Amino acid sequence: MLAHITSLYAALLAFIWFALFAHVGRLRGRLKIGVGDDGNADMFIAGRRYMNFVECVPLALLLIFLVEDNGG
Repeated sequence: MLAHITSLYAALLAFIWFALFAHVGRLRGRLKIGVGDDGNADMFIAGRRYMNFVECVPLALLLIFLVEDNGG
């Protein structure tokens, strides 16, 4: 049960996750916003991009794994 394709996608998506995470952190530091978006549109957009990624990617990786594991 080796999941080469799922592992490849997981590794690539980890780089994207880190880039989004770092962007939100830098933006929080620059705007001095500790929690939430404080009404700032740029912070809201960056936060939603990150959270959409965090919400959707685990399910996508699970589905990729299930297809791969079943010979797809």
